[in-house]
Amino acid sequence: MIFVLKASMKGSLFSSLFFICLFGFGQEDYKLPLGEFSWQQKNSFGGGPRDDGSTFVIDGKGYYGCGADFGFQIRNDWWSYNLERDTWSEVANLPDRPRQYALGFNSASNGFLVSGILDDGQYSSQCFKYAPLTNEWVQLSDAPFEERAKSAGFRIGSTYYLGGGVSDSSIYNDFWAFDLDTEKWRLIGSLPFSGRYDMIGFSYLNFGYLGLGANSHETFRELWRFDLSREQWELISQFPGMATTYSCAIAESGGAVVFGGMNDSGGLVSEVYHYSAYHNIWTKLDSIPSGKLRGIEGFVLDNHMVIIGGLAKNFTRLSTVQALQFAASRLNSNLIIWPIPARSEVSFQCISNALNLVGLVEIIDSKGTLILSKQVVNLTKVNTVKLDDLENGIYYLRIVSESEIFVRSIVVSN
Repeated sequence: MIFVLKASMKGSLFSSLFFICLFGFGQEDYKLPLGEFSWQQKNSFGGGPRDDGSTFVIDGKGYYGCGADFGFQIRNDWWSYNLERDTWSEVANLPDRPRQYALGFNSASNGFLVSGILDDGQYSSQCFKYAPLTNEWVQLSDAPFEERAKSAGFRIGSTYYLGGGVSDSSIYNDFWAFDLDTEKWRLIGSLPFSGRYDMIGFSYLNFGYLGLGANSHETFRELWRFDLSREQWELISQFPGMATTYSCAIAESGGAVVFGGMNDSGGLVSEVYHYSAYHNIWTKLDSIPSGKLRGIEGFVLDNHMVIIGGLAKNFTRLSTVQALQFAASRLNSNLIIWPIPARSEVSFQCISNALNLVGLVEIIDSKGTLILSKQVVNLTKVNTVKLDDLENGIYYLRIVSESEIFVRSIVVSN
């Protein structure tokens, strides 16, 4: 898997390279290449106008379902989206009561849905699994927390992390882990702030992020980062736009993009912001073409962030599907790494005459610790990094050139 982040940097590259840490590289010089983000109109959602549904991605297809339709009816239908064909296909309905504000996520082969507000107004802690190969839903054991809706989360590896949420009686700040392989829940503890709901969530490498959202009297702009290796939180940034709820965050290889929402005065917003997790910097992008929206949901397919529906002014629900396309990296298609898994060494080569020849190569462990740093004078030739002293496990190979930064995970198996 390749994580790509392009950067434009002033001055000499190596005057700052040796001060690189996992986060914070070249903050004062970072500028997102805005020309590489462009909006596209896609075919409308097959299930009609919708807001506050749930999504997940399996095997290159996006899935969207549940939520509320144009008649304020709560739904339990589900649809799959093929980006290449720009088509929607109906799949199996959720085999239970319709619901809204449920949380969707996925493993490599299955989708999951947890919690939500049911069509009778009751809150839920139910958990379901969807298998695309058989087009079937299976109800799992209920999640071991109080019934709720509007939680947020992120996935790191084979674990999904969930926090916060709201019910009629409480606003929650508990923090849970769901093992996607064993399908078991584990209570980690509490979030580093009082209860919140309608937050955004995403991950970058072995770090998770939760931010924005509200409690009973305040809407927030904070962005918090979770360090998996220590299971600790840190307040890392402040969102540059208005404090919002009902925003949609879609993770991409270098961070996330945040779309729309509702501000603390009840007004809808159309602003879009890109967050570079590597640089800890926000950049404003072109606004949502269809205007001010809350309650949109979405997913990333290839290099397209697809957003679906949403609630506009006067409670008008949309079936519009819009995609924010971002340019694929030259490195994404031109990088070769071998062997896989790696043993005593790993080799790589960038097959591209367009790349800057000089770069810096780093090895980072799963805790985010810089293990090795090596200057490379020609990225387009075969380069080798020795791994003799590394323990077995997952590491990240990071290469920095003057035009691009990217990270690829590697497995060391001696």
